[in-house]
Amino acid sequence: MLYHAFSWNNTTLFQVGTYGVYLFFILSGFSMWYVYAPRALSTDMVKAFFVARFARIFPLYFLACILATAARCYAQGTQSVTSLEFLHKFLLNVTFLFGVDNTGKNSIVPGGWSIGIEWVFYILFPLLLLFARSGRVMAVLLAGGVILNYVCANAALAHTTLVDGWVDYTHFSVFFVYFIAGIVTAELYERTRTRFTGNAWPWLARLMPLAAIAFVFFYPSATVEDYLTGYHTIALLVASMLAVFFASLLTQPSRLEVRAYHFLGDISYGVYLLNFFVYNAFDIAFKHLYPTHGVLSLAAIFSVSTIILASAVYRFYESPLRTKLNSLFKSGL
Repeated sequence: MLYHAFSWNNTTLFQVGTYGVYLFFILSGFSMWYVYAPRALSTDMVKAFFVARFARIFPLYFLACILATAARCYAQGTQSVTSLEFLHKFLLNVTFLFGVDNTGKNSIVPGGWSIGIEWVFYILFPLLLLFARSGRVMAVLLAGGVILNYVCANAALAHTTLVDGWVDYTHFSVFFVYFIAGIVTAELYERTRTRFTGNAWPWLARLMPLAAIAFVFFYPSATVEDYLTGYHTIALLVASMLAVFFASLLTQPSRLEVRAYHFLGDISYGVYLLNFFVYNAFDIAFKHLYPTHGVLSLAAIFSVSTIILASAVYRFYESPLRTKLNSLFKSGL
């Protein structure tokens, strides 16, 4: 949120926030493999997987599509949301089909491009459960993902900036390696976690992720494009994997930590999708009521308000609707 607040005010915080999405894809691969890999692959399991994913992702993303449509109508007029082109994009978004082609071009929700890519990985996930259970296959997939990332990222950014090449860069082929890296990290955790015993490990599990994330966010590179197309990409990948791996070793967190993790897990999706709308609402209000406002005051109010809104939306909209959707699908509609 703070990264967005500052960047939208043309204030750069270097790499802070730029690379959080890569960590998200690794976390996604890790959590799904950790939950579903121990289960026997069956039609019922695959159905339950897609029902759970749809019920978690769809309600808030649909709301974000409505908000994005309303914002576009306010800024550009009614004709901007009634054209066949926009209606086609809207349909692609609410069905998540926009992730198959080019999410940067077809997403109508700010930040929604990553949700489209994530849905592509959901589609691939049952195949990974079927064919990628051996360490050798995982190694091949990870190496192939690195090569695919190198080729596609360089093709998109070789002669342009990330901003100008964004549409070409935001393709699932670029981010596939991070999802696979999450799966590999989960498998390494399952195979080695019993070796990490002793009083020092809980503290290392708390400190190492922070160190790895700090490395990702502050490691110097010439440009963002260098970081995403050169050998720095390997550093980004490895540091993110280490952050997730060591965080997973904290098997006995304190009660306060458990509450914090649950809270962050509940609101993170809402914070990600709603922060753009909250920021613009406050930006418009501040420009009218407080024209001389500074970026710090706007960022602080915007961040607190986004967290409060995301928490309320989760409690009163996302969670009840997710329960309802799960119940409907389980009962066969």
